[in-house]
Amino acid sequence: MTTGERRPAHRPSRRGDVIDAAMSLLASRPSEDVTVTDIADACGMTPAAIYYHFAGKDDILLEGLRSFGTLMLAELRLHADPTLDVSNDPGAVLADLLQWIDQNRASARFYFINSAGLSESIEALRRAIRIELLETMADLARAANPAMRSAEAGVTATGMLAALENSAVSMLSQDEIWLSLGRRQFLVEFRRIIDRLAGVRTTA
Repeated sequence: MTTGERRPAHRPSRRGDVIDAAMSLLASRPSEDVTVTDIADACGMTPAAIYYHFAGKDDILLEGLRSFGTLMLAELRLHADPTLDVSNDPGAVLADLLQWIDQNRASARFYFINSAGLSESIEALRRAIRIELLETMADLARAANPAMRSAEAGVTATGMLAALENSAVSMLSQDEIWLSLGRRQFLVEFRRIIDRLAGVRTTA
C-alpha cells in the first residue's frame, strides 16, 4: 500500500441488528413464516448482506437464543450472588428475573414460546441453558435453606424452574391468569410459590 492510499474505514458488524430484527419478527410470527428476506427488510439490509454474517436463518435463531440465554443466566447469577442479602430470598430473586424477562419481551417470547422443537440444535441449546439455570437455582435454594440436602435442592430447583417457565409464558402471552390477577398480584403470587418451594417463610 502506498503512502497516499487510505485503508477502508472499519465497518462495525451488524450481527446484533440482524438478531434484534429476527427476535422482533419471531415475537409475533411463527418461525416458518419468517424468511431471511423478512429479516433483511426489518433491519434495512439485503439478503446477501445477511448471508455475509450468517449461514442462514437457523444460524440467526441459534445465536439469538444463545444471546438471550447468556444474558438471562447472567441476570440470575447477579441477583443470586451469595454476597448479596437478597440471595437468601429465592422468591425475590426470581421475581426480579421474571420482570427482566418481561423487559426483554421479543427475545423472551422466542425463547419461552416459539423456539421449542424447531430443530435439534435449538433443542440442544435450550437443554444446556436449562441445566445452567437449574444449577444456579439449586445453589439459590441451598443458600436460603442451608440444611437442604443436594438431592432436595435439585428437586426444588426443578420446581422453581418450572414455575418460572410457566409464569413467563403466562406473562408473555398475557393469558387469562395474568389478566385476571394483574401484573402486581401475579408477581406477588409467583414470589410466594417460589419461597414455598424453597421452604422460606414470606410475608409478601
